[in-house]
Amino acid sequence: MARAETGCRKLTEGISNPMISNLNSGQPRFWPAAPGIGHDRPAGGASSARTNSGGYAIVNDRGPDQNTTGPRAHAGLDAARTVLLGIDRVSKRFGVGGGQITALEDAKFEIFDNEFFTLLGPSGCGKTTLLRIIAGFEHPTSGRVLLDGRDIGHEPPYKRPVNTMFQSYALFPHLNVRQNIAYGLEMLRWKPVDIKRRVDEVLDLVQMPAFADRRTTEMSGGQQQRIALARALAPRPRVLLLDEPLSALDLKLRKAMQTELKRLQKETSLTFVMVTHDQEEALALSDRIAVMSKGEVLQVASPEDIYARPRTCFVADFIGEANLIPTDLLGLAEGNTISIRPEQISLQAPPAGGRRSLEATVVALTFLGADTLIEARSAGDIPIRARVRGAVSGLSVGDRANFAWDQSSEWLLSE
Repeated sequence: MARAETGCRKLTEGISNPMISNLNSGQPRFWPAAPGIGHDRPAGGASSARTNSGGYAIVNDRGPDQNTTGPRAHAGLDAARTVLLGIDRVSKRFGVGGGQITALEDAKFEIFDNEFFTLLGPSGCGKTTLLRIIAGFEHPTSGRVLLDGRDIGHEPPYKRPVNTMFQSYALFPHLNVRQNIAYGLEMLRWKPVDIKRRVDEVLDLVQMPAFADRRTTEMSGGQQQRIALARALAPRPRVLLLDEPLSALDLKLRKAMQTELKRLQKETSLTFVMVTHDQEEALALSDRIAVMSKGEVLQVASPEDIYARPRTCFVADFIGEANLIPTDLLGLAEGNTISIRPEQISLQAPPAGGRRSLEATVVALTFLGADTLIEARSAGDIPIRARVRGAVSGLSVGDRANFAWDQSSEWLLSE
């Protein structure tokens, strides 16, 4: 986070107007046992946009990703999507007086029914605090948490149709798989015959019926995760909260479980809300992502929109790699910054119309198999990174080169 913010300060140092985008800126304890909670919804649309006199696209926050809250459907392309969970100007502060710490500041967005929604950000950004507020483990200092339009922000966890899968899984080592899954249903006083039927259903759902009588201590990390998921799904919650669900797994198993999580979300038609700091994981799993930093929600959009059209320097730099270039280096009006992804840059002579280029000195060449990462420095010591297909010949460290891209690939940042 510090790296991104420092870079943005360098890019906008001495600029009089870095802001260039016209941004406007009671449930029962016994949850219903009816199957098929939620319904499939059509996918959401992209944010609306317009262009300024320089031909840049400008985010219009009055589009589908507008951060409003209430028990209604969104306008436009999201008109068919029902808002299930609303975070309405939620803030959270710990401590009193001069020692007070703000963990969350004025968070405001909506989560749709049957959506895989991710809270993404670095450590300490407030994402876990927000998840705990939704779960009922913390209460907001101010603001509302709305479920179907009803404020549940100060209700205890057991009164909310919300369940949590913890990062550590929190399985009982002295109980077998069936007993672990049944435990929550017993606390909810389900009938024994209903408990047995539901445990069998979720074991089939996570493809683990053969492990019903095995102790959890005799299982691998991936198997334990599936059992934790089955236990969280068993009471049929309206919302399933996932706290860094894949962080304890190795890389290969983590990739496999990404597919498994997405399958479960679609098959159960539940709303999943996941917390992670892993950008690739968020991009792969999510229908929409909320990017957070220092307790604030910076942008809420689809993975495609956040990657291609980041709102701020932090979002651009945090989601994948980004070249943040002051417009005065390109002979354009001073005071603005554009974002270009490394894979959108090529090496060539000064381009014709519709393309821009920047001359820079190569400082590193790294062959990565499928492509080569070229790192360079331009005037003002601005870093430039390009990813080109395959190996690169005829280029060495210390050479001057033209880095070119289509103007349609660049994105003007608001700050």
